[in-house]
Amino acid sequence: MLNLLDGRLNCTGDLHENCYRLPTEVEWEYAARASTTTAYANPYVFDPNDTETGTGFNSNLAAMGWYIWNDTNGGYATGLKPVLRKQPNSWGLYDMHGNVWEWCRDWYQLSYYSLVPPERPATDPEGPSSGSARVIRGGNGGSVASFARSARRYYHSPGSGSSGLGFRVVLLSGQ
Repeated sequence: MLNLLDGRLNCTGDLHENCYRLPTEVEWEYAARASTTTAYANPYVFDPNDTETGTGFNSNLAAMGWYIWNDTNGGYATGLKPVLRKQPNSWGLYDMHGNVWEWCRDWYQLSYYSLVPPERPATDPEGPSSGSARVIRGGNGGSVASFARSARRYYHSPGSGSSGLGFRVVLLSGQ
């Protein structure tokens, strides 16, 4: 519908055409990381009480996103938060970690990234051609710290809804 509203009438779903679409899983992670190699896309501040891969508090994540340790009221998630309330990554993108899981274009396959070319392209992989669940990324307000990491992959059936799911669209640069 957004493509029609913007006068983009010939959209076929091709990844490289001049149309709005969901990001691929690879595009989403690239945008979330914003040239970093850390678990969360902000300069790492060492805190011995942080846990990067577990379920506890992480001050780096708390600065960038809503998750279970800063989105609760007595242990219960308090719901979606307005955007732009946490730090953006260095590319100015807000809410890449936590608040809502974000849909990606790719179908989910657990072993997809263990495949080698030609089964999985080395550059800009688009994911499997079919499946029963789509990739979601970023974690949500009820997630533990490890689910909101830049590299965390999860999945959800497109036919089932959840208040913890959202999306952002991409448009090729210069288009």
